[in-house]
This record gives sequence, structure tokens and C-alpha cells, in this order.
Amino acid sequence: MKTTKEIQQEWEKAKLHEQIKCEEQGKTQAASKYAACTMFKGTEDLNGMIDLMFTAQGMEFCTRAGFPSMEVFEQFKQTEPDTLKKRGIYVNCGRISLCDPINAFLIGNTSADIKTQQTALNRIVCLHGAKATIIAGGYSVVKTAADAKSWISHTEIEHGRVL
Repeated sequence: MKTTKEIQQEWEKAKLHEQIKCEEQGKTQAASKYAACTMFKGTEDLNGMIDLMFTAQGMEFCTRAGFPSMEVFEQFKQTEPDTLKKRGIYVNCGRISLCDPINAFLIGNTSADIKTQQTALNRIVCLHGAKATIIAGGYSVVKTAADAKSWISHTEIEHGRVL
């Protein structure tokens, strides 16, 4: 089982990889931001890591770098299933339906039908091949992010918006 420190070391490698990609593409400002980033200390517990994943920077990094790995998510599904469910992390759950999730991180073999109606900001992230179909209604706002292996489709009704 990987420790938080080992996961943080994987984050450092993924961050360096993204920094190098930015440098190669001439995106020096983005590369500098990757180099300077110290968000993940390696001292966080699982809840602390999840908090970081749902920040704007965390959502972007996770989907760009494919981080954390499927292996890490599967490990936590085995050892901390209640925490994952409570925090909106769905790992290899097959087909699910969610209503007004404030945060949902869909991983691997997870396909979610999501409806939002409440006046709130909802964050939906798909990683490692997950899929989401979103119907945003009422005055809900849904911020989405997905890696290249995943898929998100959406419909906006009433005043609902998907970003």
C-alpha cells in the first residue's frame, strides 16, 4: 500500500513531466508555475488530498497529468471506501445516477447520469476513462474537467450552466 509520501513523490514526478511539456511548447509562464507549485506537501491525510483534488488547480492538474494513478484510486477504494463515497469519489462503480452532487470525481469504469437543479456550484471530474452525462437545470452551475480518455456530455435547461 502506498503512503501519502509515496503518492506525493509521484505527484512531484508528474508535475516535473508537465513542466517539461510546457517548456517544450514554449509556455514558459506555465512551466514556471509548475516548478513553483508546492500545494501537495505529502503530509495530508486522504481528506486533505481530496480537498486538493477539487480545487481549480487540482482539477486541472489531475486531468492533464492523469494523477493520481488508477492504482492509487483502487488502493483507496479497498482501504477507505466509506471516505471515498462520502467525499464523492467513484472508482470503477459501473453505471450510477447522481442528483445535485457538489463534488463528484468519476474514475475508471464509472458512467454517471448527473442531474443538477440546486443553486450551487457543482464540480464534476472524469479521469481514467470515466463518463458523465450532465443535465444542468434550475440555477445550477457545473464546472467540469476530463482527461483525454474520459468523456462528458451535457444539456443545459432553464438557467443551468455547464462550464
